[in-house]
Amino acid sequence: MEITARELGYKNLINHKELGTVEVVGFNEEIIQYLHLDTIYYDEYSKFEAIPLTEEWLLKFGFTFSDMIYSFDGFEILDLKQGLEFYNHDYPIKIKYVHQLQNLYYALTQTELTLTK
Repeated sequence: MEITARELGYKNLINHKELGTVEVVGFNEEIIQYLHLDTIYYDEYSKFEAIPLTEEWLLKFGFTFSDMIYSFDGFEILDLKQGLEFYNHDYPIKIKYVHQLQNLYYALTQTELTLTK
């Protein structure tokens, strides 16, 4: 999935098509600034894509798995056959990409979701 400025957030993890996973440190409508090997670079949006959210990524963020639910600090995600879904009472939210989870977590907790592993 291509990424747009509208959905990006500071510290989001995204995939640089040549370098692999990088961390967003700034962006505007034309470029993304990112951190790679302790140096800040920038490239056009066409060089990036979203990272699909998988069990591996949830575990890297510190989530644990039990009874079809991934949980972390009171935050729960259901593991469904059609994908992962954050469930907040009557309002389920489909989550497909790492940056979406990071943005949702930040919006709800006002803290960054960072890698633990």
